[in-house]
Amino acid sequence: MKETWKMIALLAIAIGGLLAYAFIPEQVAEKIPLKQIGMDALTGKSEAELAEEEKADSMIKEPVDTAAQRVLIFGDSMSEYLGLRLADYANKNGHKLTCITWVSSGTRNWAATDTLQHYIQRIKPTHVFVCLGSNELYTADMKGCEKRIRAILSKIGNIPTIWIGPPNWCEDNGYNKLLREVMGPRGYYPSYKLTFERQKDGRHPTMASSAMWMDKIV
Repeated sequence: MKETWKMIALLAIAIGGLLAYAFIPEQVAEKIPLKQIGMDALTGKSEAELAEEEKADSMIKEPVDTAAQRVLIFGDSMSEYLGLRLADYANKNGHKLTCITWVSSGTRNWAATDTLQHYIQRIKPTHVFVCLGSNELYTADMKGCEKRIRAILSKIGNIPTIWIGPPNWCEDNGYNKLLREVMGPRGYYPSYKLTFERQKDGRHPTMASSAMWMDKIV
């Protein structure tokens, strides 16, 4: 019986306290010390982490095209190992890759034949990588090179294109400068700035170095 009355008394005190807070909250709040829980206790994250997340959420993000792509990479012998590494990215992301390697070719070969048109019509690529120039590092005929480069680009049409500059093993006579002028900074990759491990011929990058090369391009 005594226990029952104790419970009733405790409930009455609790109800009285709630009523007092409802009518005079400022006075009661001053008498009762309250401990802040903190956002880290509620979310498991610190205030700094939450601030970073809020900052990230407030930034405008560009939409990502997740559709499957048809990627074409073509060019001289340098394109072969690049294509092998690019295939890793294509397979991982559900894209289809076609690599056309024409050993010892240059811009003259691709500009003067219908080989490129044939493959573009057959593959219908949505993105193109061009890997040409290693066999023209020594040429001084920049006017001829420009004419052939533009002829190749006209065959590609309005398909988004990146021209991969040659992996220079010697100083060129203006070929990379010409590529940047024609393609612009977003359409040209300056491979000559990289350091490569070379095969025995001193020119072709090794497979491992080619993988690094493609990683940088991507």
